[in-house]
Amino acid sequence: MTPEWITIITIVAGVIAAVASVVAAITAVIVVFRNKHKDDLQLAEWKGSVQKDLSAINKFMARVDEKFENINQTFFKVFARLSGNVASDNSPRQLNDLGKEIAKLINADTWSKQLSYVVYPKLTSKESYDIQEFSLMYVWNDNNYTDQERQLLRRVAFEKGISENEVQEVLGLELRDKLLEMINE
Repeated sequence: MTPEWITIITIVAGVIAAVASVVAAITAVIVVFRNKHKDDLQLAEWKGSVQKDLSAINKFMARVDEKFENINQTFFKVFARLSGNVASDNSPRQLNDLGKEIAKLINADTWSKQLSYVVYPKLTSKESYDIQEFSLMYVWNDNNYTDQERQLLRRVAFEKGISENEVQEVLGLELRDKLLEMINE
């Protein structure tokens, strides 16, 4: 072999070695890239699994909330029938003398007028019984009062020897009456 051929073979071998190195580098990059995306894919699958689990938990909690709301409605219906110190038992329930006295002490007329304008749009298509039920459930929810209003209700209940719920019932019947007036206008 001539020295020229040895040089050509050496150059070709060097080029082949360089190409092999580039191919090895590209292969390494592809493997790293694939592994990285494989991890991303596994992470995405895990996130999807967690989201599916959270979705199931949220559905379960919604069912629990619904059941709890049904229990609350039943309790409020039963309680409305049991209390009788502030309202008559006839239908529709009306405040008796004690109920009217309490209504003045807690300024139920003003409170119910103000609130009726806020809740009226939600009740325009409801029946009278539904409005009464809404009103009583609304007033028995402790979150619907300011601290000052709550203190007034408790003070009046204590002074009159009745429960706080009965004072709230006065508010509920006043609210019901205002809403029915608005609907019948």
